[in-house]
Amino acid sequence: MAISFGERGFSPYAKIWKIDMAEKYVKAQISTSDKDKDGNKIYSSWGAIFVGNCVSNAKQLEEKDSIKILSGKISNVFSKKDNKVYTNMTIFAFETESNNGEQAPSTNRPVNSKRTQNLDVPPSRDDDGDEESLPW
Repeated sequence: MAISFGERGFSPYAKIWKIDMAEKYVKAQISTSDKDKDGNKIYSSWGAIFVGNCVSNAKQLEEKDSIKILSGKISNVFSKKDNKVYTNMTIFAFETESNNGEQAPSTNRPVNSKRTQNLDVPPSRDDDGDEESLPW
């Protein structure tokens, strides 16, 4: 079973702890947090793999960087070799946060989907100063 997240719903934040670079992917140890019903933080640690178009940006990550996962999936995979179930996180797109808390630009954001197309472009306004043409 796999659960997808990001583009159509919840986008979790994660902190990078350990990075292992390869030519076509990047593996990392990451952590996420959530709160229980009493407001106490619950931390989770994940083995993650960055694949696809986000690999070049993932190669620039350093320990203790924070990211917002825009698109990814979590899956449980049974290994016949050792009869264990492994939880894997695959990350397809993410954004990083700069030191001052602002979102750093990401080339991995899915901009061609109908939901996100042209969100960064404000709607055009025909403002010729003619107040008589206003509807109120």
